[in-house]
Amino acid sequence: MINFSLLIKIKKDAIQCMKKGSDDLISEKKSHRISFVFFFTILPIVISIISIYLNIRLSDFRNFIATGIAIFIGLFFSLLLTIGGKIRTERNNRDMDLEQFKSYRNNMKQIASIILYIIQLGLLIFITIFIDSVFLKIHPCYINYLSVALVSFFMSRFLVSIIFMIQKFYYTNRDEISNLLYKPLNDKEDIDK
Repeated sequence: MINFSLLIKIKKDAIQCMKKGSDDLISEKKSHRISFVFFFTILPIVISIISIYLNIRLSDFRNFIATGIAIFIGLFFSLLLTIGGKIRTERNNRDMDLEQFKSYRNNMKQIASIILYIIQLGLLIFITIFIDSVFLKIHPCYINYLSVALVSFFMSRFLVSIIFMIQKFYYTNRDEISNLLYKPLNDKEDIDK
C-alpha cells in the first residue's frame, strides 16, 4: 500500500536539508531564503509558464526526458545504497574523530534525503509522461499544456535538487579532506604510510 504521508515527509525532509549549510543549521540570512525560494519555487513556475507560452510539445522530448531521468534515477539508487556502507565503514574506524563522524553522518543523511526526493521527482516525471501518452487523444491541447507545465516544473526542481545535492557533497568532501590533512600523526606507523 502506498503511504502518501511518507511521500510528503520525504519532500519536507529534503527541503529542510537543502536549506541547511555545512554546519547543519538552517540559514537565517534573508538573501539565502530569497535565493532558495527563487530557485526552488519561482524559477520552476516561470519555466512552466514559458514552456506553455512557447507551445512546447512534450511528444517531441518524451524519449529524451525519459532516458535521461532513468539514467539519473539508476545512479541515485546506487548512490543511496552505498551511503549506509560508507557510514558503517567510518563508524568502525578506530582512529575516528567523534565530532567529524557526526558531521559526516549528518551530511550523508541530508544527501540521502535529497536523493530520495530526486527519485520521487523522477517518478512524478515518468507518471506525467505516461498520462500524457495515454490521454493525448482525448483533449490533445489541454493535456499537452498540463503535461508540459508539470514536466517543466518537476524537471526544474529535479535539476535544482541535484545542484543542492552537489553542494552537500562538496561540504562533505571538504570536511573529510581537511580532516585528513590536519590530522596529527601519532606514531611512526602513520609516518611510514
